Amino acid sequence: MKLKMVLAGLKGAVQGAMFSRPEHLRYADVLSAAVEDGVLTEDELDEIRAARDAAGGEIPKAKKVAVFRQLRDAVLDDGVVTQDELESAQWLASILGITHDEAAGDLAKLETLMRACAISEGRAEPIDVGGVRLQKAEVACLKIDATLMGVKKRRVYVGGSQGVSFRIAKGVSYRVGAIRGHAETVEEDVVEAEGDLIVTTKRLIFSSLERSFTVALGKIVNVNLYLDGVMVHSESRQKPYFFLFPNNDGELFGAALSWAETQQA
Repeated sequence: MKLKMVLAGLKGAVQGAMFSRPEHLRYADVLSAAVEDGVLTEDELDEIRAARDAAGGEIPKAKKVAVFRQLRDAVLDDGVVTQDELESAQWLASILGITHDEAAGDLAKLETLMRACAISEGRAEPIDVGGVRLQKAEVACLKIDATLMGVKKRRVYVGGSQGVSFRIAKGVSYRVGAIRGHAETVEEDVVEAEGDLIVTTKRLIFSSLERSFTVALGKIVNVNLYLDGVMVHSESRQKPYFFLFPNNDGELFGAALSWAETQQA
């Protein structure tokens, strides 16, 4: 059991970080009792907190974080995060006195993966998509913030000059050899719209004030997924759609899209 293993590590951290005073040994003994079965009751949690407070003194920050990340790595090892495992991580952070800043990133990742697991297994509850109209028998499983990106072409001049200007007038002529630069076309990523990207059992839906459209799941031929964005290639469009995820929701999107594909007839 993952929690049992990590509690054993926490006991070792306590013993290694404190002097062998009775209250310190009591703290370690209480943790040992929790290690025995790996199941924590409310009474045991209260006893652990009381023993921790009575022991006084702090486990060094490096050891606290190391023990916490031991649990994080154990949870992530099988690629599945359950509600019990997330709560174990939250409990351990609380017991260790790890600050929000020290644990926030790890806890957020565990919560994201827990939601992703629930979505990919079809256990997630249908979500409210606001004013977006769904089709008959269509169910939405994810709505995330997304930025639709586009490409803008512009001309730039390279080679030391942007060209030569000369006045068109009687007696004025162009001097051969005056131009030293040349124009090239470059492409730049630009924001086209900011809105919601919704994954349903039938479509991808992008909804924003500037632009809204849908992509049928059956039309998607390839997906390039990143933690902070996705490129969706559709057979009905020459250029792919490129979305950025400001909240790094790539894991959620991938899980939602994978599950939605399994719902296709």
